[in-house]
Order: sequence, then structure tokens, then C-alpha cells
Amino acid sequence: MASAITPHPGTIAALAGQALPGAQIDDLLVAGECAGLRWTRGEETGLSLLRFEGELLVQSWSAARHNGGGPWPKAGVTAEVVPLAIKRAAADRSSTHATMERYFAIRADVSRADELREMFREPMVVHGPGPTRVENLDEFVVRVKSEKDADPLLAFRADGVLCAGDRALLRWSYLKGEAVAAAGLTLYALDGGVVAERWQTSLREGVPWM
Repeated sequence: MASAITPHPGTIAALAGQALPGAQIDDLLVAGECAGLRWTRGEETGLSLLRFEGELLVQSWSAARHNGGGPWPKAGVTAEVVPLAIKRAAADRSSTHATMERYFAIRADVSRADELREMFREPMVVHGPGPTRVENLDEFVVRVKSEKDADPLLAFRADGVLCAGDRALLRWSYLKGEAVAAAGLTLYALDGGVVAERWQTSLREGVPWM
């Protein structure tokens, strides 16, 4: 039987680093019994969200970056990400959590999309979908604001979020009526409560989280 006591963040970080055999862990965040990973395995890159009970991995959600996206720029060194994850786990995450909660509220009411200008850096570095690029904030705001115009049935849903220090990993779905149109993971890097960089992966079109 798994222990009811959540292991030390260092234990969760070490277990998370072992959960994807053959993968280099480029970034890692730990909060409570959960861990988020940005990884590279051969030519494949992706994001994963893991949940542990004691020292047993009980749930895993993973999505790879689409082909053509290329490698993650500035990939980390595995030996350094665990100490950094422990440091983030001990850091104040209230600012990061507040930013994400506000973001979810805006996505639920896209008429508020102009508020995103206060929460995202101009310009913002974006890794996926597609190749790494610098995204203009006006473009981002217009895209969010026009979602309902493009498809009134389309709705964004936050399925879960993990916040640790200056990082947040979001598991999300787009719903079209009762069907899932898209699902994926997005990792956000924040600076002073403002999103400065994000990494995004997704499942195949129409495939939901299980």
C-alpha cells in the first residue's frame, strides 16, 4: 500500500526524473505529490504531468511536440534540474497561482482578453505549436478575443494546473459541445508574475485526456 505521506520534494523530483526512461529532463517543477517535466528523448520533445502516492507513480499525462517544431532551445542539463526543482518547491508560488487563476477567468470570458496585456510580456517567447518564435502580444490578444466568433461552441477548459515558484504547468482541453476538439499541456515561465515564455504540446486532434 502506498504511503499517505507526501515524500520530500527532492524525492518526488528524483522519481520524476526516472519516470521517462531514456529522456533528458530539460525542466522540472514539483509541488506536493505532483511533478511537471519538459523533456527530450532522441528527436522527440514533450511535456508531462505526473502524480505520485507515496513513492508510487499513479497517474501520468504526456504530450509530444509536433514534428517540425525542432528541439527545445536551451535544453537543460539533467544534473541541474533537480536542485532547481527543490528550490522552486520551497519558493512562494502565490503570484504564479494568482496569474493562472486570472488567466482561466479571462479564457472563460474572452471579452476580457485585453487584460492579458497585463499578464504576458511583450514580446513573449513561444515554443509550440510550430517552431520557436517571438509572439506579438497584440496577435495573442486578438486570437483569444476572437475564439467565440470563430466557433461559438468552442470552450477552453483548465483540467489541472501545477504551480511551483516561477513555473506553472497547465493541462487543458478545448471542448466543442460535449466533444473534445483538442487537448494538451502548456508550461509557463513567469517573471514577477508576468508570463515571459511558454512551451506547448498537444495530443492528436480530437483525442481527449483519459
